[in-house]
Amino acid sequence: TGNIKQKVIEVLKVSRKARSNNGLIDVTSLDSAFRDYQNLKYVNLEGIDKDLVYNANFLFDNVSKSTSLEIVVGEAPIKISNALNMFRGCANIPSIDISGFDFSNCTTLDQFVQNCKNLKSIDFTGHNLSNLISMNGTFAECSSLTEIIGFGEIYTPNLAEMRNTFRRCSALTSLDLSGLRPNNPVFSVDSGSQTFGDARLFYGCTSLKTLNMSNYKFYQYFRYQFRET
Repeated sequence: TGNIKQKVIEVLKVSRKARSNNGLIDVTSLDSAFRDYQNLKYVNLEGIDKDLVYNANFLFDNVSKSTSLEIVVGEAPIKISNALNMFRGCANIPSIDISGFDFSNCTTLDQFVQNCKNLKSIDFTGHNLSNLISMNGTFAECSSLTEIIGFGEIYTPNLAEMRNTFRRCSALTSLDLSGLRPNNPVFSVDSGSQTFGDARLFYGCTSLKTLNMSNYKFYQYFRYQFRET
């Protein structure tokens, strides 16, 4: 796990070094910064350079023992380019606040909160996901998840991949995906074996009663999306 205060100092040094290296750069890395800090409850990133765009892959991956996580970022949000496994395995946290992050440059939310088994809700209200390409396994194995707030309002014109996105979200009863508007939806494909035909988008969503997918096209392989549902 290591010393949390020392790790924050290291993260801020990375930010300042990127700034001093000939001005601004497009992307710098927060990859795995707090990965496996299993008891992490509080982190203050107010001092991070907000003009940079950060790779946040695995940032809080496997904060598995903590029952809460407070992330302080200050008035301006932290810009994110990639969020693969960003909160994966935060198994005992019932609510994750993502309001301090700007996802307008983000291309992937793959396994974003996968295996957050005690997560009850997450709020995407006001977030811009217009550059998002991939949502594979984003909410997979979130077996306590009952609400994804603001998700129906999200516009994703570049979204192309949605394999296992809601796999085994067994507590979800209602889901609005009408705002996603995928550019190359997983269901409008020709080959189930080579592309997304067996994506199993809602695999194991045993409580799902209401589903709004009014902007999607459906073809023959759609039958696989509801396996064990």
